[in-house]
Parts: sequence; structure tokens; C-alpha cells
Amino acid sequence: MLVLKSEIAHETALPDIGLHIPEIMPDEFHLGYFGRFATLSGFENEKVADAFLREGFSDGIMQSAYNLMPLKLAKLLNISPDDFVKNHTLVTLLRAAKHTEKKNHHPDVITTLGNKLAKRHASFCEKCVHEDIDYWGVSYWRRSHQLTGVGICLKHNENLCRVGTRNAIYEQPASHLRNHNFLLNDTGVKDAENPYVIKFMELINDFMDMEANINGAALSKLLANKAKQLDLRIHAEGSRKLLSDLLIEKYPPGWIELHFPSLQLKKQGEFFHEYDGALISSFSQSVTKLLLAIPVLLPDADSRILSHSGNIKPVVQPKKPVLSQNQLIESYVSNQGNINQISASLNRKSSKISAKLRLLGCPALGTVDKATLSALNAFYNGAPLAEAMLTPNININVFSEILRVSGAHVKKAINFRQSL
Repeated sequence: MLVLKSEIAHETALPDIGLHIPEIMPDEFHLGYFGRFATLSGFENEKVADAFLREGFSDGIMQSAYNLMPLKLAKLLNISPDDFVKNHTLVTLLRAAKHTEKKNHHPDVITTLGNKLAKRHASFCEKCVHEDIDYWGVSYWRRSHQLTGVGICLKHNENLCRVGTRNAIYEQPASHLRNHNFLLNDTGVKDAENPYVIKFMELINDFMDMEANINGAALSKLLANKAKQLDLRIHAEGSRKLLSDLLIEKYPPGWIELHFPSLQLKKQGEFFHEYDGALISSFSQSVTKLLLAIPVLLPDADSRILSHSGNIKPVVQPKKPVLSQNQLIESYVSNQGNINQISASLNRKSSKISAKLRLLGCPALGTVDKATLSALNAFYNGAPLAEAMLTPNININVFSEILRVSGAHVKKAINFRQSL
């Protein structure tokens, strides 16, 4: 049975108002955080909490801007608006892929996007919920679970749970789990075996880590040129196959139904602006639709294609196939969690490998000292947590961080290392 705690260990005080503000978690989605803040602070409901923030941050020329949820929360947490929007919202994914000087936290950009979800439902991972309750005493909504097309938890390789009730995101995932208020995406893991879905999930996660926006027009032209080489039709007139037809052909039907339901409505050979428009550079481009087109048109392109500006030919790596999760995990275990060794063995950049492994619950172990590794090994092999933490010379911060993010494969890597 899940037990929810009303507080978390880390808080900061807001001197001007006197509230205690819960720390925002890694990868936490901002609307879920707002729900936690409202509950922890004892507000009657979210509207009352929002009104409080609006009154608290009425500061002259920026008053109207701070009426926008992401900017209010950024100020509440003393985080720069640019960093907050980039790391805790879906604005970068939802906005049009325009090559513009307006930043993602500009009021004109987030006015209509700041409180939106990318999917028709809020998503959580059951295993993440239990781990969060055990470690933090509270569960939270991860932004990486809310991304379009992502039906699994990459850390646990488990199907995500879906909640479609109104304002579900304002309650802890643990509450929905405890009340059985969710549907299980029972095809997520199977769909994730499709090579085009794998590539799409890789691209969308890499996009969320990008510092700059996509140049939608340049990328659209590039995709259109490739479509022509494949003898696809670009415009409404004609009888040749369209990009939308190719998407239906390559992606799993269940995945399309869940994440791109409008695509099911089209007829074979019928031009569908929402998807086929991704190849017409003069149209306003959707980031998601561009990402959807890349795997079927340029399956060998890596994530650097997202930085294509039109000035140079994008770099593709046909000799480097997409790494499967099994390949990453096997290398992680055999190289005992040493990122440099893993990167060398797979011929990939260490920064990319580190990010992908972390999503899979595989933190770096190469620099962990012997005492901390010994404590981790003891814990993973059955020792009580309190006993493992008493290991002499243990680095408690590193020990706790590894336990917080680790999945089942860390135990294998540590056991492998201890057996050498």
C-alpha cells in the first residue's frame, strides 16, 4: 500500500511571503510541481494557489508576464525563466519550429502553451512512483513521461500508466495509483521494439536537451528533398504515395492510435496537411511532426540533424546503427559502469552515452570510490540500508544519488566489478 507524506525533506523559504516552497525535482513537470506546491501549502484548490501567486508577484512592468504559470513558478523558485521553461515545461516541444530570436520563456511564446500537455493524458511509471515514495517521501510527474510518442519509462523499460481525468496532473501520481485511477499502456514496450519508434523516442529526448530551437524551414526542405528521392508526393495534387501514407506504413497502428490519433482519419493517397505539411517549408512547422518524419525518411541520421541550418549538409552516420537498449546495458555491465570505457567500446560520444544510460537507470560508476562501491554492493545483495550506510569512509551523497536514480542493472555492474 502506498503511503503519501505531506512534506519532503528539502525546502526553501520565501522570505517576502513566509511560505515554505518544496524543492522542484529532477525532470519534474511544472504543472505537477504546482499541484504539489498547492497541496503542501494548504491552499483550498489550484485556483486559490494561482491567485496567491498572481498577487504575490505583481511587480510593475512584468505583472502580466508573471501571470503566466511557468514564469510565476520560476520566480517562486528563484530559477531563471529560460532554465525553468527549458527543463520543466513542454513549451519547446509544443511551439512552432520557427527560427526566431524570441526565447522560449517570452510571454508571446508561452501565453498559449505554458499550461498544455503534449498528450491527451498524464503519464507516470508505477516503479518510479514506488522509488520516489521510498526515497523522497513523495511522488511526482516526470516531464520525460509526458512527451508525445513515449509510451514507456526508459529507466525501467515498463509501460506507462495513463490518467485522463481533468486536472489529474495536479495530484501526485501515487494518489492515482492508490485509487486505481489509471489505464495501463499495455502495448508500450512492444511498440518500443519498432525501429522507427526507437528512433523517434531518441530524437524527441535529444531535442528536449537542445539549447537552441529547430530551424523548421531548413529541416523541412531537407526532408522534402529526401522524400523526392524516395518518389513521394510533396503537394496535394497527384497520385504518388505521400509522407502520411509512409508514416502509417512504418509506425505500429496501436502507437499511432495512442499518440497521433488524427493520422488514423486519413485515407490512402489523401493529402493531410497536419503531417504532409512537414515537407512544405513555407508552412508553420510542428516540431513533433518533423521528428515523426525523420526516422522514416532519414533512418541513418543522428540527432545532429536537429541542428541543421540549411547552410551545410547535415551529418549522417550510416555506418553507426542505432544502439539498442540491450547493447547499452550489456556494455554498462561489462564495463562496470565506466562511461569512458563504454563510450570507447561502442564508438560513441561519452556525453551522449551518459545521458542515455541515466535515462535507463544506469548512473556512472567509474569514479565511485571503493568504500561506496562496497556499501552499494552490500545493499544490493541484501544488507539493510542502515547497515550499508555505516560502511567506513562511505561517500553518503554519492551513495544516495546512485540509489535514487539506479535501476536493476546497477547491481549487475557492481557485482561484475566486485568479481574481477
